[in-house]
Amino acid sequence: LQYNRFEPDDIVDTRTDVYGGLVGYSYTPSERLQVSGSVGLSYNVTRSDIRDDDSLGYRLKFDLNYLISEQTRLVVSLSHDSEPSGDGRQVTRNRARAAFNYRLDELTTLGLDTNYTDNEDYFGLQNSTNSSSQSLSRFFSVRPSVTFQLTEDLSLVAQYQFRHKIFQSEGGSATSNAEFLLLQYD
Repeated sequence: LQYNRFEPDDIVDTRTDVYGGLVGYSYTPSERLQVSGSVGLSYNVTRSDIRDDDSLGYRLKFDLNYLISEQTRLVVSLSHDSEPSGDGRQVTRNRARAAFNYRLDELTTLGLDTNYTDNEDYFGLQNSTNSSSQSLSRFFSVRPSVTFQLTEDLSLVAQYQFRHKIFQSEGGSATSNAEFLLLQYD
């Protein structure tokens, strides 16, 4: 079960209460494979000085963690949920992630992390004015990385990130590149 309240900083005093729940199942057929999935509903109640709005939506989550070999791991996750946007509205978000890690030796690991996000409600259950249909967008990112284990608890991560966003409603796009050098303590 879940309850969230969002109060964005806006001039019309918007408040959104989100009530939701998920029912799921986790399956571990071997030490190397873990799979879990869940489904549920989300009920959004938005109140403001100019408009009141309610919407009902569905939630989905799927996760897979597979140790392919002693050196190689694959992680896949999919989700569909209602989330707050940067402008304070609740929007539908579909997310997909695939991460691949390969341990070269005891001290070095190569990684590739890919992400996809959109805000399209494919089944049309979000029928409110707060739904994502007002400004459709798609977002892709790819992050290759190299991790050097300095000590048992400390690692140095060099990472490159390419991101591309397509604004379907406005017909434009944006691309960004970034490099990161991270000191990570576990």
